[in-house]
Amino acid sequence: ILVAIAMPSFDDSRRKAARPVAKAKLLEIAARQENWFINNRTYTGDLTDLTYPASPFWVDKEGKELAASGGVYKIEATFDATAPTAYSVKATAVGQQFDDTKCRTFELTHFGVKTSKDSSGTLSSKCW
Repeated sequence: ILVAIAMPSFDDSRRKAARPVAKAKLLEIAARQENWFINNRTYTGDLTDLTYPASPFWVDKEGKELAASGGVYKIEATFDATAPTAYSVKATAVGQQFDDTKCRTFELTHFGVKTSKDSSGTLSSKCW
């Protein structure tokens, strides 16, 4: 009985503990995008331009970047060549982290706007 009570709480804590990995990676990408913009007068949608291993790429629970699918978050950039001064980056929960129904995605725009959505696609204000 004790295990049945403790496991859901442990799993929820594990999912919460992985969220900072996604947020930190998005903020890191934003800093690299700004550096890229200074040198190129445009942002990039190709994360390999910013020295990441692939575009998109994945991160594990320690924040290590992976070129192949796996880990706990998939990281991707959105860039519109018709609006080269705009971008957004998104982290989507994958693998074991996919069970994080409260904070399934995190997104950051070139304006610094931070949003997150739950598993139904509804904005969630508790994640950032």
